[in-house]
Formats: sequence, structure tokens, C-alpha cells
Amino acid sequence: GETEYFDGKLIVCNFDEWFGSEDYRKKVSSQLGLEHSDKGVNNIIRTVGSSFDGMRFSKEAQKMKVLDRWEHFKDDSDFLGILKNDELIEKTKLLFDVDLKEILNV
Repeated sequence: GETEYFDGKLIVCNFDEWFGSEDYRKKVSSQLGLEHSDKGVNNIIRTVGSSFDGMRFSKEAQKMKVLDRWEHFKDDSDFLGILKNDELIEKTKLLFDVDLKEILNV
């Protein structure tokens, strides 16, 4: 099937959940066999910063509105075209149980 290439070791990480929940980050760390640490969770890349926020949230990355960034592209036809890709819609439903057709009203 779709995940046969992963030898039953597929670990799905939902960015929205990872960004917003320390418990979720602990869970993913455990699934990966790693010791959990939130050291650096509020850091951004010092040399370039965020492409959306620059260095405004230095040492406060969790305050960035990363979950709302899609709104910047909501009227972009290229972006919408990518989201309407049948394979992406199928994989998003399979891996994250998210129905892009419902979200996009297609």
C-alpha cells in the first residue's frame, strides 16, 4: 500500500500540533526514540530570521502566527492550484485525516 516503503515505521508529524503543543512534541520525540527537549523551540535562524517576520520574534518564536501564514496565499492561484492536486488531497486525508476538498469547497 501507500506506506509499504516505510517498513511499518512511518511516523507522521503534524506541524500545527507540533508547533502548538509541548505534549505532542514529547510524543513525537518518544516515537522517534529521542529524549524530548524544547531547548531552542523559541529560537529562529539568526542569520536570516523568518521570511514572514524577520527577527521580530527572536527568542519568542512560539509567538509567531505561523499557523495563519496560509492566509497570505489564500487568493494566490498557483497556491490554490497546488492544494487542488488530487494526489495531495488523497495523501493529506490518508496521513492527517484532513479533507482539503471540504476546506477548499471543491
